[in-house]
Amino acid sequence: MNINLENNYLKVNINSLGAELTSIIKKSTGKEYLWQANPTHWKRHAPILFPNVGKYKEGHFFYKGLEYKQGQHGFARDMEFTLIEKTNTSCLFELLYNEDTLKVYPFKFRLRLGYILKDFDLTLTYYVENLGDEKMYFQIGGHPAFNVPFTEGTRGDYYFYFPNKKEIISSKIGLLGLATEEKLTYKLDNGYLRIEDDLFKNDALVVENQDVKEVIICNQNQEKLISLSMDVEVFGLWSASDKAPFICIEPWYGRCDAETFAGEISERKYENELNSNEAFERNYKLHIF
Repeated sequence: MNINLENNYLKVNINSLGAELTSIIKKSTGKEYLWQANPTHWKRHAPILFPNVGKYKEGHFFYKGLEYKQGQHGFARDMEFTLIEKTNTSCLFELLYNEDTLKVYPFKFRLRLGYILKDFDLTLTYYVENLGDEKMYFQIGGHPAFNVPFTEGTRGDYYFYFPNKKEIISSKIGLLGLATEEKLTYKLDNGYLRIEDDLFKNDALVVENQDVKEVIICNQNQEKLISLSMDVEVFGLWSASDKAPFICIEPWYGRCDAETFAGEISERKYENELNSNEAFERNYKLHIF
């Protein structure tokens, strides 16, 4: 089921499968800002990552001594959400645990995802609630992809802009998709980082604890196109290959396991926890210039 939101400036579409954002169109120009999921490069638009961000080491985690197998980025992105509220400029989706989720993730959860459109801003809010009797552990994150190049040129003509930053340091991701101890430093030119073809040769850039509140995509003239504002400890920057005509800015409340990790889910770095009946609420905002 496709849900449409619209105001005087933007038209937005969300698919109830995964509660996934699938389109952002600026009405004055008719331009589409969101990647349209061409499977030649990457079949998704902006999936929700839950209950894990990235990979568990060896594709599983342990809880109270029991093993649970789980794929990269979790299962929510491939599940049908229920639409529970809708206006012209907002909607709210819900996903509840079931017998199948309990087989791979032993926690009773309620996950809600809300979208609010205001002027040139789209805010996405996560609500996670622990419906069980024991402490619940989880991660959650976004994975929106944007058309780059936007109108002309190549992806390498475009930039990330990090206001007030001189460098960005990434934790290098190893061949198994796990975080290594190695750090990669990217020097910025007045806050700008060119999106060169080889920028993602080591998989995603994983930026941790550097107090970055906003990432802006700019064109070849360093004019702002779209920004993502967030309050996270970790975020990722990624594209599928050196030729893929899109880039992702990924705000995360979590991260893949480290190559050296050994322990239960409660010991994972950046793991969130909720006591029984407690709730978690966070958001990020997209702005179209």
